[in-house]
Amino acid sequence: MPRTAQTLALLFVLALAGCATRAPTSAVEEVALTHEDGLSAVNAFRTRNGLRPVTVSEPLMQAAAFQSEAMARRDTLGHAVAGALPGRVERFGYRWSTTAEGIETEAQLDQLRLEGCDEGQGYLFSRPVPSAAIRELVTALGRNAA
Repeated sequence: MPRTAQTLALLFVLALAGCATRAPTSAVEEVALTHEDGLSAVNAFRTRNGLRPVTVSEPLMQAAAFQSEAMARRDTLGHAVAGALPGRVERFGYRWSTTAEGIETEAQLDQLRLEGCDEGQGYLFSRPVPSAAIRELVTALGRNAA
């Protein structure tokens, strides 16, 4: 038998052998686990290790589901898929406050305002000042704010 014919015959036998064998069985077994059972198991572990129990916030779970559905609709992973974070969490009853650090330009400030950032610090507002001068600075800012 020529070498090519032998190779084809061997491949044919191997293919048939693959069809005749059973798939290996797994040692892993599926377990039905309810949300409550899972939370109870996590909290038992945390308690054994000196940690406080975890609680589940229903509004936060709704916000997470909303984000997950938005990413699935767009077939993409991303934080901004369903809008800026402050708007997403406020939609579900949370008051959101963010403080940005290192704001140096008006463009950065404008972008942060668009994204719902309501507090900030940086060279745009003031250079670093000694701690002794803070009271005077805050008083001056209060007068200028009116």
